[in-house]
Amino acid sequence: IIGSIDDDGYLRRDPDAITDDLLFSQNLITSTEEIYRILRQIQKFDPPGVGARNLQECLALQLEYKLSFEKNISKNDPLKIAYRIINEIGRSSCRERVS
Repeated sequence: IIGSIDDDGYLRRDPDAITDDLLFSQNLITSTEEIYRILRQIQKFDPPGVGARNLQECLALQLEYKLSFEKNISKNDPLKIAYRIINEIGRSSCRERVS
């Protein structure tokens, strides 16, 4: 998975393709769910946002990281609002692609 991350820090390959490559090139049997679980761990590496698959996910990961250090943060905090907006944009764009 790490070898599939480009110089900008994005994962440009589909997790299904990574699963297939591991089977054929390394003879490793894994599932797409396992790839996603490992990817989630990689996305906790430094710098925040590494391993994201697009800009929206990168920004969400960076905000999650920043918010993890905040104590007693209110619902109306600008970081919290930005995080909600980015996640809502992601959900609505996924619905548009499915429709």
